[in-house]
Amino acid sequence: MGFSHDGGAIDVSADDVKDTASRDEIRAHFQHIVAMSSAGNFNIPMLVHAQNVPVAATMTRLKDRLQCDMQETRSGARITIVEASACRRP
Repeated sequence: MGFSHDGGAIDVSADDVKDTASRDEIRAHFQHIVAMSSAGNFNIPMLVHAQNVPVAATMTRLKDRLQCDMQETRSGARITIVEASACRRP
């Protein structure tokens, strides 16, 4: 394909920007995901959604090459997952 497959993002927002309780729950959940992912544990979809996602096995195998970060957004949060070598490209 004509684009890089070096990463991805998960972006979740509360439906109402004034819903700070949902915003804070999203952020807390995402902090947990980032902590688990940073430790090489990509089982969170099974814990949350009661199903495995096909990419989890690949991410587990490549865990030493992945970088996972969270950024707060106005009404939620965004997780970015990139291959560490992609961060060093010109």
